[in-house]
Amino acid sequence: MLVSNKMFDVPFINDFEERVFDARLKPLLKRINSNTEIQKYMDLVAIDIQSIIYCYSEHMYVGSYDKAHHCKNAFTYEMTIRKSFNIGTNENIENSGSVFSEDVLAVFTAGNIRERCTIFQNFLFKDRQNRIMTYLMNAYSRKMRIPMCINSNALGSVIEHISNHQKEIDQTPNLRHIICDTFKNKKRRTRCIRKNQKGFGILVENCVPGISDREHKLITSHQSMHDTMPWKTGRMTWIVNPNSMFAQEAQSHHQDTIAGPSGHTHSMLCFMKLFTNFDLHKWVLICILWLVGCEHHSIYEVLIVAKTRHNMDFDPAQDCYEFVDTILNSISKM
Repeated sequence: MLVSNKMFDVPFINDFEERVFDARLKPLLKRINSNTEIQKYMDLVAIDIQSIIYCYSEHMYVGSYDKAHHCKNAFTYEMTIRKSFNIGTNENIENSGSVFSEDVLAVFTAGNIRERCTIFQNFLFKDRQNRIMTYLMNAYSRKMRIPMCINSNALGSVIEHISNHQKEIDQTPNLRHIICDTFKNKKRRTRCIRKNQKGFGILVENCVPGISDREHKLITSHQSMHDTMPWKTGRMTWIVNPNSMFAQEAQSHHQDTIAGPSGHTHSMLCFMKLFTNFDLHKWVLICILWLVGCEHHSIYEVLIVAKTRHNMDFDPAQDCYEFVDTILNSISKM
């Protein structure tokens, strides 16, 4: 049965469409999650980002130190660090991977990939005040010492790119849109909001990686734990426009779609290129586990962004599972 959608003025399959899952998905996600090289790599990234947070905290503390004699409520160094780590979470049970602020440091040291990616994005491109990025860019521009994990050439290129789009910056405070060039995109007609979300939530048993104690603690502080997660996933939020170029190309190659090309994949790759240890293949696998593992996107929606925006050698006609399996095998042999 088809229903009309006013946003696109095109027919959409109704909200009772059958959900089809590939039996290969969960085993593949588990393979990525159990891969030793991927987990080691995430440990290194966590150490790098944590070092940036400490450098930022020190910068903020020193900057406020001179004002201490004029402020009765001056922050101690420990308070400054705690405030910095609070950037990593909004403590929202509808956001997959969200945890309490008191648990952010534990995520850095021992979190699962979903938790880590969630706090990484909060620090680097979800923070509306752009605190960490502003600190890094100011340090570079003023020829101050920047954390060793940051690729100074890449950071310099980002700053140059931003300066070339001052007009767009004046129009939007969203630094992410400038760095990722998404401000150039015209309003997409790729998807619309799913009105009837009933039955499209992700089951607890289908989450890969499994729910951590930290995630469980946050959720149960607001409600009882049910079979379905309270997360607002891409599958339950969006309907892909079947008449869009994206959907038609995906259909021509028999590829699965959920919510359209993955903007989170593009943003994460853009910002992670600032790090000296950036590895495109590893980060694509991580984005698949992060976003496909809780039904925000399909594997194809991650891979097509990695191809079109980051020059990954993926053929849209290729079987996604075979392609990912090839990358995973090559990493396992390292």
